[in-house]
Amino acid sequence: MFAKLGASFLFVGFLFGIASSAMADPAPAPTPAPDRPLLCCDGTLSPTCTCDGPRRGCCSHHKGVCGCADPG
Repeated sequence: MFAKLGASFLFVGFLFGIASSAMADPAPAPTPAPDRPLLCCDGTLSPTCTCDGPRRGCCSHHKGVCGCADPG
């Protein structure tokens, strides 16, 4: 009986080892280029706000900020 119980614990430990190693390190998020303008939700680019700056008030009359402009 103890041998069966020990084998069960060993199997569960093995499964947790696989699960924890699979979830270990997610890929880091790319950082936006500092000089790229913000992309407003109506499709215009902000003339004054950049991706690394504060976003308060940016694109306020253009349906808000939707992200950073594509490079190039």
